[in-house]
Amino acid sequence: MVYAWSGVYTTMKITDYLTRQARTLEETSRRIKDFRVFDFNHIPDEPLMREEAKPIIDAYLRYLKTGIANHLFIFGSRGSGKTLMIKYIQRLLSQCERRLKNVALGGRKV
Repeated sequence: MVYAWSGVYTTMKITDYLTRQARTLEETSRRIKDFRVFDFNHIPDEPLMREEAKPIIDAYLRYLKTGIANHLFIFGSRGSGKTLMIKYIQRLLSQCERRLKNVALGGRKV
């Protein structure tokens, strides 16, 4: 049997194509260990340290110590990791801030 699609003729059935593509996808997807990395909201457990993160961390620590806010302008091309780095640092430093408060209050929880 011959099938026509947009002027292209083929002898393959849709079910055969679907089965073949599913098998191919299964074989190629074995290379990817964690599909969560493709989620825009995913934050790795520990991203690589980048030089660009140091001023952000320093500014946040100064704020925790002095209470004086700093303004930062973070720029970069799409996909360079700006949001990921900010979210990770925010999560990490909020944990650090809780520990610092506990130490400052003699170990008593707030």
